[in-house]
Amino acid sequence: MLEYMKSIELLPTDENILDTIYKDPFNRNIEIEAFLKMLTTIEGHFSISINGKWGSGKTFFIKQCEMVLNVLDDKNSLDSEKSSKILHSSILSQNNLRESLKKQKCVYFDAWANDSYGTPLIALLNTLINNQNLLKIADLEKLKSTLKKIGEKFLSEKIGFDVSLFDQVIQRKEIQDFQERLDLHEYIEKVINSLIEDGQRLNIFIDELDRCNPRFAVKLLEQIKHYFLLDNVTFIFSTNIEELSKTVNKFYGNEFSGDKYLNRFFDLSLSIPEIDKVSYFQYLTSKDSSWVYKKNELAVIKFLNMSLREVNSFVTNNEIIDYQKLASNPEIFARENKDIYMYVLWSVVPILVGFHTVNDPLYRRIISGTENEAFSEALRNVKFWNLLRYDDLDTKIFELCNFSKSLDFEKNVENATNFIYERLFIEPITINQAKTEADIFWCVISQNLNGVLKTISQNFRFE
Repeated sequence: MLEYMKSIELLPTDENILDTIYKDPFNRNIEIEAFLKMLTTIEGHFSISINGKWGSGKTFFIKQCEMVLNVLDDKNSLDSEKSSKILHSSILSQNNLRESLKKQKCVYFDAWANDSYGTPLIALLNTLINNQNLLKIADLEKLKSTLKKIGEKFLSEKIGFDVSLFDQVIQRKEIQDFQERLDLHEYIEKVINSLIEDGQRLNIFIDELDRCNPRFAVKLLEQIKHYFLLDNVTFIFSTNIEELSKTVNKFYGNEFSGDKYLNRFFDLSLSIPEIDKVSYFQYLTSKDSSWVYKKNELAVIKFLNMSLREVNSFVTNNEIIDYQKLASNPEIFARENKDIYMYVLWSVVPILVGFHTVNDPLYRRIISGTENEAFSEALRNVKFWNLLRYDDLDTKIFELCNFSKSLDFEKNVENATNFIYERLFIEPITINQAKTEADIFWCVISQNLNGVLKTISQNFRFE
């Protein structure tokens, strides 16, 4: 095992957001450009959902959009060199798009981080009126006057606003009086208009809604629907629709149709584009990707169709394994056997790391000898079979991996994958049982693989 390791989890910090815009490891810049261009065409009140599974990079996507808009707004904390990277990125290659986007203002709202609020609308308004970018262009006197009218007190400390008393206004009778609803809608419209200038549009990115407690998630959607039907506001919800639907069902009951309910709130539903797994893998790893085990890691990522978060964990987990040291043993083998030994371990270990990362119960069935099918299918997708291209290894691999010259390639692969699985996980050969050269070969592989399995069980992290 390596003496140290470092997590490669890519968090959505400003530094990482900037770097991923500049280098485009997800290969999503073209989608970001298209999405931002679409925002400039929207008129009237509008609501968009961006759907994606957990770990698919939804937060990165909307934070990348947010950073681009903030740079164009010139109301950001990035220095000129960092801003220049965004301005010269592929996203902003069209000058006319730059000009159109300057009218698009934005705010990021983490719903999960705010779900301790009793009233979601309070949390959202608090984020809006305390947003530093918007405050720089806000009509502060108009904003103060509006807040006072809806029951707020103006405080000079911190940023200047305290919305705690506004909670009483929302809570009172749940605003059941129709006129009160109209008044509140009017006041919220005044708040928004004091935060943006004429001709501008406010884009509110709502993130992590599917992770909120059910009551907060449902009430946030409903309060936005009731009070934010404004012609100069677009809501963009980044969420896992399947999980959000379950959240709705928890609130209203399992017989309730969460899917149909959610359709009421979104004018347009989009799916997050998949990351470019090759590009992202190369972005994360610093090692020479020409090594067989690195190629196999990438093959496993593709085979298991890993999400962005799973790729992070998978690469981190593989950093624990010293593949070079693993391939250097043992000295008792002739060169031909060493090459095959290396290919076996450099193929099997990434497969096991991959299954452990994305599906630990399946991984445990594999190593217990009860799940040959999944393992064999994965083994067919790695670079192990490149050994058949080398004439000097032809005879040895046939001897060691149960190949037969009388069978075609596909049948040999089927037999070999079954044989390898049996030797590693069903009937591994012990040192006392080893009698032939092939027995010794598989005995040594089993011993070294057991060391890897111990490392996995003691040190690996998985989502």
